[in-house]
Amino acid sequence: LHKDIEALYCEQKSTKTYVTPFQVFRGQGLSFDDFEKVKKTEGGLMSFNNFLSTSLERQVSFGFAESIAINKDLKSMGILFAMTIDPTICETSLVPFVDVKNVGSFGGKEEEIRFSTHSIFLIDCIIHIPGK
Repeated sequence: LHKDIEALYCEQKSTKTYVTPFQVFRGQGLSFDDFEKVKKTEGGLMSFNNFLSTSLERQVSFGFAESIAINKDLKSMGILFAMTIDPTICETSLVPFVDVKNVGSFGGKEEEIRFSTHSIFLIDCIIHIPGK
């Protein structure tokens, strides 16, 4: 999958689809202990050790985080990551990402950006969403 992401990244880079910074979102669950660790690293770096699926649509990702937040049986909380992606930095640091909207079975239905493993992000700030 990493090789596929790299190949598609090179193809999409040549079309200059993304040349200016843009924002993507990821909603997921995080254990309470892991959330406390993340809060302590504000201003630091965070790596996702898996292929990372994000959305250009905040509401889609918020829905994932919200579904975890309202499930009291889970020992985790809903987290919404808002990430600003600078294509210039991605290119110079060799962080491939691809727009999979028109790839395979997605057929234009998803506004999804996918990152390869071990992508690193700066934790700029952590904001509590009241009531969530």
